[in-house]
Amino acid sequence: MFDIGWFEIALIVVVALVVLGPKDFVRALHRMGQWAGRIRYVIYSINLQIERSAEELEEQSKKSELQKTMISDGILDASDKKSAEDPEAA
Repeated sequence: MFDIGWFEIALIVVVALVVLGPKDFVRALHRMGQWAGRIRYVIYSINLQIERSAEELEEQSKKSELQKTMISDGILDASDKKSAEDPEAA
């Protein structure tokens, strides 16, 4: 994607140090670190939500597959399927 090497990073650091000065440069680095932490947290929480959604979908598909198998084997009637899906409705 981006091909940034150590030389380019060192050049950016030197230019930022000259433009901002040593006092403000440290503050800028601290602020950049805070932003990086926030971005990492957001990415982590999004990944966690995606994993949870995938697990829920997998669980639902397993449950529906089990119900289909039980109906085809005659263990569960088609009329009982509604009560098996929602036990609170029964």
